[in-house]
Amino acid sequence: MSLKSLQRLSIFLLLGPIHKGTGLFVIGEWLYWQANENGLAYAINNEDFEILDDCIMGSGSVAQPSFDWYSGFRLGLGYSLPHDCWNIESVWTWYQDQATDAQTSPGSDPTIFPLFVRPNVYNPQAIAACLSAKANLFLHLNVIDLDISRQCKISKALSLKPYAGLRTAWLNQSYDLEYQDLYDKTGESVLESYNTNIQNDYWGIGILAGLGSQWDIKWGLSLFGDAAFSLLYGFFDNSYFESFITPVGNGALVVAEDNSYRVSQAITDLKIGIRWTSPPIKQRAQIVLQGGWEQHIYFSQNQIMRFVDSQNWGTFVQNQGDVTFQGWSASLHLYF
Repeated sequence: MSLKSLQRLSIFLLLGPIHKGTGLFVIGEWLYWQANENGLAYAINNEDFEILDDCIMGSGSVAQPSFDWYSGFRLGLGYSLPHDCWNIESVWTWYQDQATDAQTSPGSDPTIFPLFVRPNVYNPQAIAACLSAKANLFLHLNVIDLDISRQCKISKALSLKPYAGLRTAWLNQSYDLEYQDLYDKTGESVLESYNTNIQNDYWGIGILAGLGSQWDIKWGLSLFGDAAFSLLYGFFDNSYFESFITPVGNGALVVAEDNSYRVSQAITDLKIGIRWTSPPIKQRAQIVLQGGWEQHIYFSQNQIMRFVDSQNWGTFVQNQGDVTFQGWSASLHLYF
């Protein structure tokens, strides 16, 4: 092979870490994320609604719970193979979030339309409005990735790291809704409270593929950007319960349904930030610090059931909403 060919080849091959350690490395990462999800609207608050007026619905706004910012973490363990500098690593991501909201009618007349009340309750004088409503959603995410990667030097300042492997993920959601002081279309108080409790759980396992990039600046500093896609095959295990209490204290269970099925779900991951790589420490260790912004989309994870027909009681739709995560991350990588 000619000298020119060797020089050209050396551009594309990065010989790996320059320290002479064991090849083991560990990852610790702090996450500060916010989740978001569409398809969670639980009430409509129309402050000028008059319950005895059959013609005018009034004007107002749709109510849905809002997520707050919460901390999570990633923990990883890897090994750099001595031959050709391939890396094998496994990373666990843990995060949980909560979304809440509450609505109250401005006066003594009910102005809130409950959206998670079965249409046939007290038919034909069906539930029209209530005085107050509140929603609470709890979300829990666990992701485990196992992949193999290799960093390739494209130019003096740019390197790419293709990787592929397996991913398994659990995304569990509990959605609790409570409506107080419900009235029918004649303006009569018919229920003291109405509760809807929903469980929307998913687990899947499948293929993960991605590409990392790094633009070297100076003094060990660099910019990085990562993109990944995974397709998981798994199943949803969902449940749906509705119950009520009358003004005299009597209660009843309206709906108790389970809905489990298998399906493939897609996930996308994006991440950008800044990275610092230390010089080798006594030729035995190396430190990498990085921080950045990341976004993740879990497509069609909202599979909440809604019963929509007062005549055909079993007719329901599912929301097909996406769950997204976005926020900051800061990590420490130790190479031994």
